[in-house]
Amino acid sequence: MRPTRPLRSVAAIGALALMSVAAAVPAVAKNDSAPSDTSSSVAKRPVGPPGQAVTFDIASITDFHGQLVPVKNSSGVVTNGGVLGVSGVLETLRAQNRNTIFVANGDSIGGSAFESAVLEDVPTIELLNAMDLVVSNTGNHEFDKGWLDLRDRVLPLADFDYLGANISGTPELPPYMIHRLTGGAGVTVAFIGTLTPELPSLVSPGGIEGITVGDPCTATNMYADRLSDGRVNNGEADIVIALSHYGHADLAQCTFSANVDAALSGHTHDPIVTSVMRADGVDIPLVEGQNAGGTVAHLRLTYDRKADTLAYDVVENIETEGVDAAGIPFVEKYTPEVKAIYDAALAAAAEAGKAVVGSISNDLLRPVGGTRGHESSIGDFLAGVALWQGDQITGADFGIINPGGIRADLVYAGDTSTNPLNVDGAVTYAEAFTVQPFGNTMGTVDLTGAQVDTLLEQQWQDGASRPMLRLGLSANVSYVFDPTRPQYDRVMEIFIDGVPIDPAATYTVAANSFLLEGGDDFTVLTEGANSVDTGIIDLQSLLDYFKAMGSADPDYVQHSVGLALSAPLVPGTTVTAAISSLALTNVAEEPMPATVQLLIDGALVGEAAVDNEVDTETAIDADVRSLVDMTGQATITFVVPAGVTADSPITIVTNDGYTNITF
Repeated sequence: MRPTRPLRSVAAIGALALMSVAAAVPAVAKNDSAPSDTSSSVAKRPVGPPGQAVTFDIASITDFHGQLVPVKNSSGVVTNGGVLGVSGVLETLRAQNRNTIFVANGDSIGGSAFESAVLEDVPTIELLNAMDLVVSNTGNHEFDKGWLDLRDRVLPLADFDYLGANISGTPELPPYMIHRLTGGAGVTVAFIGTLTPELPSLVSPGGIEGITVGDPCTATNMYADRLSDGRVNNGEADIVIALSHYGHADLAQCTFSANVDAALSGHTHDPIVTSVMRADGVDIPLVEGQNAGGTVAHLRLTYDRKADTLAYDVVENIETEGVDAAGIPFVEKYTPEVKAIYDAALAAAAEAGKAVVGSISNDLLRPVGGTRGHESSIGDFLAGVALWQGDQITGADFGIINPGGIRADLVYAGDTSTNPLNVDGAVTYAEAFTVQPFGNTMGTVDLTGAQVDTLLEQQWQDGASRPMLRLGLSANVSYVFDPTRPQYDRVMEIFIDGVPIDPAATYTVAANSFLLEGGDDFTVLTEGANSVDTGIIDLQSLLDYFKAMGSADPDYVQHSVGLALSAPLVPGTTVTAAISSLALTNVAEEPMPATVQLLIDGALVGEAAVDNEVDTETAIDADVRSLVDMTGQATITFVVPAGVTADSPITIVTNDGYTNITF
């Protein structure tokens, strides 16, 4: 541990519990060819002179997102230790072994919990410093405010290096870091840091202009081989660890070099303990911890230069909500320095967050389970805020918001236990911030009607990890889609202010900078004309909206409705209509339709009950089952009336009135 240093003031700026413990990862000989048996060690080529075996621990967090405060369930039981739990796990490991290396695998900041984000994530960086973080990988959220913010503000605050082996255009991010063990006869451990190649679609492109991201596997192998080639002048290490902010499923597809000894993954928020086979047929550990400090990924390795072996003694995830061998909760084992920074941050954040900024008449909710493929009341509300903001500056025809930009619900029920102002219906600064923590600016761009159609078609991203990203839409927009049609041909008709769009006309769309710069692969927004960036961040826009409007009401209208007809409308023939997207997904909190009617030329042709079961696996085609906007389904079979033509208007209306569209 380095000497205690003065604390920066955040107030000035406002037995181990195991999870997913792997069966012993077979640590097999690391020769030119893999042996037929599985031993407890792998052969290594020592970099330095022979010495005694040294055991060291690697403790890693990933996707921490500024989660300072322990999370408790409704019974008050800690379910995530937050930064205090992480500190406690580290102190427990260090008490067992002074050679404990603490690393972070990206996204420690950005998209953060309120207590950190409202103070520009300075508390999180200070806490990582206090916990003696040795090195951090760079995640996509480190780029949320752009490369210049990371380079000029974040890096100077950190007492550790950020890595970027597969990132070009960022010379301040070294590809690897070499750590020398204490009392280990000069044994060195290298960490090679790589980032998901999806970075350009995950952050505002304007913030990373001039930066390119290469293949994580290729970069890892290149530097691992360089660190193991025996040439002292280009850096050498005894042990090489791949530290990759890239999902474990993606890393499992890598063919790692025989010089990579273990891999730590991140980005997916999906904890796992498994193994991956290297190019020489050897299995090495592959571990990803739980996001937000839920677990600390832990490797205990023993390297013996004399015996030329590396043993994997422990490979596990340690739950920060747990207790040590003496039964002491990890959340109670923090260091005094950590607690001092933590307390100062919470005090500063609490004061900033208590102010009431507006009110709501009922809950504004994300889709159940936090999925991004369904319409939501809060998404449509925030799209309405974008439209309102656009009207204040340049004038706008409609507003949108990306689902990933909405990080929390706005709930009607208040909580006066810590803030007497937070009564039922009140929206506090802290709550507003938690909904939109990214600091994107608001702007507008002009699209043709044809481009508006493309925009809505780009919501379907077949084959991606999230096959649909359902945009929040302002209340004046609606559309009908056919989920059985091919990708990029599913939207049948679009209405703005109740009028069908004209493909050749111009429409001004209001959105955040993330979307306007093509984020989430909504690339058509970069092809528009007259792009305007207001410089007003999304949070400030929401605060200004509440200041001007006072309160907000949830809109339960379905702005997207699905319809698939089994055959063309020919009088006298029997046709089945599969209707979908008639309901939101929070069955207990939001109104659900009971029945739906189908009318053609204004005449009723059928009525059916609506199935409001939350749909998460509706087939788009024979090969794709995904989270899509299909909840609220009904089937109506009818005989097509005389006089109906292909151009006859079709109306879909539910008994509650929240779906009523004619096209």
